[in-house]
Amino acid sequence: MTVRREQDQEPMATKHTSRLSRRRRIVYGVIVTTVTTILLLVALESGASFLVTLPSKSFVRDAQLNHTWPPNGSVTHSEWIKDNPDFPEAYVHHYNAQGWLENYDIDEHKPAGTYRVFYLGDSFTEGCVPMERSVSSQVETFLNQTYGPDKRFEVINTGTSSYSPVLYYILLRYYIIKYKPDVIVVNVDMSDDFDDWKYRQTLVSDGEGNPVAAPPRELYFSQYIDTLEGAVRAGPVSRTQLFLAEKSHLYNLISNMRRRPAPRFDLAQPKSDFLYARWAWCHENWDAQTTENVQFTMDILGRLADYCKEQRIKMLLTGVPHYQQFQTEERGSPILSDRPHRELAALAARKEVLYFNSWKALREKIEGTAQTTYYYYGNMHFNPRGNDLWAQAHIDAWQNFRSTLLPP
Repeated sequence: MTVRREQDQEPMATKHTSRLSRRRRIVYGVIVTTVTTILLLVALESGASFLVTLPSKSFVRDAQLNHTWPPNGSVTHSEWIKDNPDFPEAYVHHYNAQGWLENYDIDEHKPAGTYRVFYLGDSFTEGCVPMERSVSSQVETFLNQTYGPDKRFEVINTGTSSYSPVLYYILLRYYIIKYKPDVIVVNVDMSDDFDDWKYRQTLVSDGEGNPVAAPPRELYFSQYIDTLEGAVRAGPVSRTQLFLAEKSHLYNLISNMRRRPAPRFDLAQPKSDFLYARWAWCHENWDAQTTENVQFTMDILGRLADYCKEQRIKMLLTGVPHYQQFQTEERGSPILSDRPHRELAALAARKEVLYFNSWKALREKIEGTAQTTYYYYGNMHFNPRGNDLWAQAHIDAWQNFRSTLLPP
């Protein structure tokens, strides 16, 4: 009986050992696969770092202005070259101590005989071109050549990517004012109502409703993620994509390899998963949310006009035209409406400030042209040819308004 028991138990021990062996092989296989995958990803990430660079973190977070350019810093721009062979040269933007796009610091003491003009706007005003070809630089050259030398004109470029009326107001009232501006030119972009909506999430106002500060939000904990088309509700997938876009060379390399066609805009209602669409007010017909957001933006611009009057600063209001506002669909209606420009004109009339309609000024030249004639491929920004065209329109406006804008 004892021998039989030992013989009966032997197969059971063998099975147990076999199961343990299989488990060890599985665990070992998982470990090897995991380590191999990690090493492969590290190798691919390292290799991708030689082919692409991570998106530049050029901004400095600011508790009052949300973000600024780095004071005394510089950024090299080459992002347009790949898709725009007409413009193969990179260019460098330099920022002064104030974080503005100038090669010199602005002195709080304004020298006698100096006439100061500040251009307020976003990346259009900054100019996606070499510094000397920005609108403000070309206007400055024109004014000094035409109306100098008795007066020295300083035209200062404060254009900062993603700025909008909320930040224009804060910038003028709490920063620019000490430099004794004579004129401010406000370039309202076609996505400014969207940007104002974003900054309202953290906006601090005074007792009269005037903006005081727009602190930056924590991106990874925000309720939404900013995309080209608008704000989408944040979730695990979108947050992961944002993290990879900021941290991974490999992710950016794969993204760059996926050639995307030029964006297509239409008059359809914003998608249901958008918290707010970027070009919402460029539709001819507005929904309730767009109406409320545009009213807020117009109110801020009105407060900006009122503040300029209080401080005896001359103000020129204008809008930045987008390519799709010059194009029509097959049925003849515009892809994007010029309604924002009409709204700006009405506000300027109510507040009795000067208004320059750049959409009308450029319409004859741009309407019917290919996008890459005056804009970058698949992008809303002017290329150098388009920026020169826009600058000339501003110069013409200065000539038309010279009796009001210029000193006696």
